[in-house]
Order: sequence, then structure tokens, then C-alpha cells
Amino acid sequence: MKIINRTLFAFIVILYALLCVKCSEVEPDYGGEITEINFSSEWNSSTGHLGPHGILFNFGLSTIYYEIKFEGEVNAGIIVKKGWQLPNSLSIDVHSFIPKYSRRICGELHYYDLTEMPVGTYQLSVYYSENGVFREYDYGQGVNREFIIE
Repeated sequence: MKIINRTLFAFIVILYALLCVKCSEVEPDYGGEITEINFSSEWNSSTGHLGPHGILFNFGLSTIYYEIKFEGEVNAGIIVKKGWQLPNSLSIDVHSFIPKYSRRICGELHYYDLTEMPVGTYQLSVYYSENGVFREYDYGQGVNREFIIE
């Protein structure tokens, strides 16, 4: 009789634990806050990394490369929106997919015909999608989101 009681008790405990785990709402993990955003006029395709970082670039460039780093990994593949505020009040939104377990996003900003980028300040904002609504990431202290072409 003791064996049956212990087995029944163990079964109830396991069932309760499974229900608690199954029913509790788990917050999706989008990689945490953004810890670093870097800009460069160079990209090393063999290493997959930016050249020398900077925030001030001379006029005449047609492409700026960027790298966005998260404090942790993105635990599921997600869609992010990068909102660019360009000189002369022009803004554009670019959507991209971040693969599972990524800790960074890399990309480039340029005009479709590779025209020289105008003089001015460019600012980047990054958003994650949650339940169909885009929310802006938190940025770590001192994260630079702007670069300037002069």
C-alpha cells in the first residue's frame, strides 16, 4: 500500500510541476538591451567584421557599415526594425531577420544607386516585434546611435 501511495504522490507532484511550467507565461528573449552600436566606412568580408570604427566621416562616401551588439543571445529567430533618421528629415524603416542565438546584427546603409551620402547627422533606432507591435530596444549607457558625414 505504501508503494502505491508513494507512486500516486510522485505522479501528482510531477503532474502539478508540468502544469505549472506549461501554464506559466514565458517572456520572449530578444537579446536584452543593446550594448554597442559601431559605424565604419570599411567592411572586412573575410572576417565578417567592421573596419576601424568611427562616428565622423568625410563627404564622398556612398556606404556606411554598422554593427549592433546585444547583451545576450536572441533565443528565437525574430524580426527587427531599424529606423534611420537621415539628414533633411527623411526617415526610413528597414526590417530584417535575426537568426536564433545571434548576439549582433550587421548591415550597411546606402542609397539604392550608391549616390554619395549627404552631409548631416544620421541616427539609428532599433525595434523588436512583440505580438505584432514594434517596441524600441533599451540602449546601454553610453551607446552611440549617431554618425556624422561632414
